[in-house]
Amino acid sequence: MTVGELCAYLKISASLAYKLSHRNAIPKYRPTNGRVWFKKSDIDQWINNHRIMSETELNTLTN
Repeated sequence: MTVGELCAYLKISASLAYKLSHRNAIPKYRPTNGRVWFKKSDIDQWINNHRIMSETELNTLTN
């Protein structure tokens, strides 16, 4: 995916996408030292790894 496609997929602004990319907070590829590319499966995994548990799930862990 390009940055534009990433923005549409995640429903985020281009500036946020560039910030995440610059901070290496999101998985990316730069095969030609120019354009940045994102792999959809990596983005999906990144989203799942940043999941916040619901209150019910947290309660089951503490009980």
